[in-house]
Amino acid sequence: MRIEEKQKYNKSLSEQLTKLENKITAEKKSIDKHIGFLSSYGYVYDEIKNNKYKVADTCVEAYFLLCDIENIEHNIKKYSEQIDKIKNKIHKNNEAINKINKKKNILKEIPPFFTSYEVKLGEFLGDTDRAHKTVVDLYSKIIDNVGEVLSTSEVAFNGCEMFGIIRGKDSDIKISSVLITGDKKMLKHYRYIIEKIR
Repeated sequence: MRIEEKQKYNKSLSEQLTKLENKITAEKKSIDKHIGFLSSYGYVYDEIKNNKYKVADTCVEAYFLLCDIENIEHNIKKYSEQIDKIKNKIHKNNEAINKINKKKNILKEIPPFFTSYEVKLGEFLGDTDRAHKTVVDLYSKIIDNVGEVLSTSEVAFNGCEMFGIIRGKDSDIKISSVLITGDKKMLKHYRYIIEKIR
């Protein structure tokens, strides 16, 4: 899901959240009204809320008011649970959006090692656009594994074959490459093998 779609989804979730919060507000007002009606029958809600069956013997109307309050409280609990679930979805969505934005910023500053490799790969493939896409995709996979690249001093390339170790903030990886020669249905390209070593 793209950032725009995630943001649109968040907006939809926020609207659902507002509706549920408004429902809870309305339900709480309804409880206050019911408590007021109970008072008119001479009852204090906190004193009788756990004795509705006893109240039924003396005032059926008060009994039904207590039943209504129980149902309303059940609705409030249900709405609150739905709100918690929606808030959790929004939180996870925001985390994903932040991760994508962070990744975009990192991709704007691809280390010189990879830009040099892109030049070699472009010459080999005879297609600079495809080489650029390959390197961006590769670097994107690398930062998915290491978080932030700290060092490329232990990785090298011979021709277009890449091999060595890349040190990252979250982990280190070992990288190697395999040439796929291609055929009539597939263009030649390199496949990169990434293995976490920390």
